Amino acid sequence: MKSTILMNMIPHIILRDPTESAAPDASSVLEPLNVVKNLLLAGVAFYGAFLIIKGITTVSDGFHQNDSQSQRTGVFMIIGGLLCVSIGTILTWMGIS
Repeated sequence: MKSTILMNMIPHIILRDPTESAAPDASSVLEPLNVVKNLLLAGVAFYGAFLIIKGITTVSDGFHQNDSQSQRTGVFMIIGGLLCVSIGTILTWMGIS
């Protein structure tokens, strides 16, 4: 049984079209890298959402305590969070992604 399977495979191996390559095409190679890129972008966006929430609470605490330094820090956190959330769009505009 095994010898007949092997004998049936030999002509296919020998007479294989030489233009057929065993090398994968570009999309199959780049697909895992795109998955990793999307996961990284999602992680940065999640961190940005966290920064926005933390910045809002810092600004709020600064207003309650009349502390201009906390208010400034909170505004910077909100701006940084917005940049992190929109990193995918920014990279697309720059032509990187």
